Amino acid sequence: MNPHFPPLNPGVPVPVRRLAGGGGTSGFRPYYVPETVAWWSPRAGITNVSGAASAWTTQYPGGTFTGSQASAPARPTVAAGINGNPSLLFDAAASQTLRNTTTNVLAAGAPRYVLGVGQMTSAAGGTFFSFKVGGAACLCYIFNTGGNTYYYGDRLSALASEATAGAPTFTNPFLIEWELTAGALPVVRVNNVARTLTGSNVASDTGTTGFEIAGNGFAGQYHPGHIADIYIASGIPSVANKALLRAYFAGINGITL
Repeated sequence: MNPHFPPLNPGVPVPVRRLAGGGGTSGFRPYYVPETVAWWSPRAGITNVSGAASAWTTQYPGGTFTGSQASAPARPTVAAGINGNPSLLFDAAASQTLRNTTTNVLAAGAPRYVLGVGQMTSAAGGTFFSFKVGGAACLCYIFNTGGNTYYYGDRLSALASEATAGAPTFTNPFLIEWELTAGALPVVRVNNVARTLTGSNVASDTGTTGFEIAGNGFAGQYHPGHIADIYIASGIPSVANKALLRAYFAGINGITL
């Protein structure tokens, strides 16, 4: 719970005044949504060592999660690559990633909502976020292979995908949302357009402790390109609050939905 603001009722839309003309929200912050667990922002929480990020810490006042990288060559570059806005630039060829091997973001099998903003430098794609560092990890993918674009994997065995020919172009700035509930096919939206997916249902993540940004400990598959914001909720926010989150993150990153 955010100690600086009164508690909110789950499922009740957050009162907020939208900016004239759209493109964002006024007086709203992602952690006002009651299901919020973590928010990594490229505008704060980055430990900058010679232009590279050795650590990235969440900005949600109710909890702190830090992904770090001890190896200098494997650290992402501090950049301004998404419409000139702050981001971290990950080089997949150099296996650049930020990880935590001691703290879980969510309990295994918990329903979750993940919103991410990024822009890939290679159409091949990779892992955007992994909820565990190895084993049966719950992976939020944008991974193109064999004519398919994969959005979710559970140790590479439970997969949800669509044909790449009809998928969005992720080398342009994008806002992606994953809704993951055990036993159900993932719900994925890209720039507020729902994707039609086929494949397996979501299983629970039972991998080793921790999380990883831009890679997964089981098979690598590193994200090539920029990552700006990563937002995670425990459970699925209301339709109204998802709309507020979408508008907020699109607005601060210059993405038109």
